[in-house]
This record gives sequence, structure tokens and C-alpha cells, in this order.
Amino acid sequence: MLGILIEEAHKNGIEVHPWLWVFRTGNVNDKGGILKQHPEWVAIDKEGNSLSANQGYWLCPSIPEVRQLLLNIYKELVQKYPVDGIQLDYVRFESQSPVPYCYNDSCRTQFKARYGIEPMDIQPFTKPVLDWHLWREDLVNAFVAEFRAELKKVRPGLHISAAVGSGPDRARLDLLQNWAHWADNRWVDFLSPMDYTSDPVDFEKRIANTTCRILNSALLAPGLGLFMVKGIDPILQQ
Repeated sequence: MLGILIEEAHKNGIEVHPWLWVFRTGNVNDKGGILKQHPEWVAIDKEGNSLSANQGYWLCPSIPEVRQLLLNIYKELVQKYPVDGIQLDYVRFESQSPVPYCYNDSCRTQFKARYGIEPMDIQPFTKPVLDWHLWREDLVNAFVAEFRAELKKVRPGLHISAAVGSGPDRARLDLLQNWAHWADNRWVDFLSPMDYTSDPVDFEKRIANTTCRILNSALLAPGLGLFMVKGIDPILQQ
């Protein structure tokens, strides 16, 4: 199906950028093929739950086998099909609200080995809070960097993009997704912040905030929350 789509699109001068889930892998009705075979790879919140409040299941970025499997899948995709780009989605942790992620054995063991403290024992307003945040954030950063390096070897002209949380500060705090850092390092060619709002003034503020932070590090293609907007005029205004 993808091959036919690419062939027909290219005939008409249209690029094809497959949209790929990364660390989210399933929902309340279906955990997905990976977790069916490897249930031990699931991300767990601080209360021990694997199904998130957003009704999703997630892979743990701290597990080397998880990262390698995903990279192998994506490399196979660009080897088999002449895609023009790849857009990554859910390349982050699940939202840290109402319950933070991830507290499975892999995350906790690795962090404790490095910092000498069990994540479950970290007290508010202490330095380990920052260490724990940055350690998890860097797991995602490292994956994006490796993704670019590995896929560019296969297809040097590939355009890499990501659908990311709205607002660089908010995304970093709530999703452990430091996408401004990705742009600074040229790991992505363009970003699609999910600036979902029905308020055109709010939308404009979000765009201005992101543009000010990114400057010329990457192109921006803001995402519109069409499901939140009623009528054609507000959509055209955005």
C-alpha cells in the first residue's frame, strides 16, 4: 500500500513522509504487537500502572532492546521504500500528570547505579529531582540523535521531523521532550508543534513563542487542532 502511495504521489510532485509512533505502542483495547511479545518492556507510572490516564501503553526508552528494535524497524522502512521523510510522533514519555512516568525496573536500576538513589525515594525540592528529570529527558534526546545518524546513513536526503508538544518549556517539563535541543543540534529538519487551540490569539502567541526559541535552527509547520475549531473561518484564520 505504501509503495503504491509513494509512486502515485511522486508522479504528481508530492512528497511522502510516513508518520511513525515511537514510544507509545498501544491503547486500552490493544497493547500492540511489541508488548504482546515483550510485556516486560512496558513503561510503568509511579503507582505501578502500565495503562496511562490517556488510555495508552508505552515502551520504556531506557531499555536498549526497545531502542534497537525501533531503529531496525525504521531503517527497514527507508531501505524498502523511497520515502522523502519521516515524521516521529510520541517520541517522548507519557505526560507526567496526573502520575509521572517511568518507574519500571530498568529505569530505576540504571538511575540508581549512576546517582546512588532509588527514584521512588526522591524527595521534592531536592537536587535528585532535577537529576531524575534530566536523566529521563536525555534518553529521548539520545534516541533522536541516534535515529538521525542511523537513518541518514541509509538515505542521506531524508527529511526528519517530529510532532511535538506545544511550547518548548511545557513540552520539556510535562513530556520530558526537549525538542528545542533537537533543533539546536540539527537532529530534525522541521518540527510540528501540536498547537491545538480554538483561540486564534492563543494560537498566534504559541507560534511566536516557538519561533522566538527556534529561530533558524529548524523549519516550523505548526499543527492545527481542527477537532477543536468549529467553522471554516477560524481554521482559515489560523
